[in-house]
Amino acid sequence: FFNPVPAMKCVEVISTPQTLPEVTDAVFRVGEKAGKVAVHVKDGPGTYGFVVNRVYAAARREADKIVEAGLATKEDIDKAMKTGRNWPSGFYEQRGGIGRQW
Repeated sequence: FFNPVPAMKCVEVISTPQTLPEVTDAVFRVGEKAGKVAVHVKDGPGTYGFVVNRVYAAARREADKIVEAGLATKEDIDKAMKTGRNWPSGFYEQRGGIGRQW
């Protein structure tokens, strides 16, 4: 689940090579019963699941590079992500406390 749980629609179901398919299926059903959209992500040696966090971290690193290069301010990056990607908050606003904006 993602925070804040009531507002976020996605739940990532992480499985390893040792996870029984029945367990993965059961977890999918629990997520769907909770009204979430379940997505399957495989985990393995040298990796960590959680696609959303990995993609977010890469985008955040790029945003930091843009700020460091003086190409845009933190405020403008947040504004761009909120209006261009329809995010409820930007990268830098989120440091003030996840959930307050919902």
